Amino acid sequence: METGGTQVYAYWKRGEGLVVSVHLDTGEVPSDLISPAGTITLRITVNGEEIFLAD
Repeated sequence: METGGTQVYAYWKRGEGLVVSVHLDTGEVPSDLISPAGTITLRITVNGEEIFLAD
């Protein structure tokens, strides 16, 4: 899937489960996505239910 200059790949990997890989067109994370702590918030939902959240 590609949106907003970001490509996201999701695939099953034997022994690891679901792998999600994010690739940015510029190779750099836009500064507005980086929190003051230097992290990027990640939220994963499955069928509308949040199953993972990391700040």
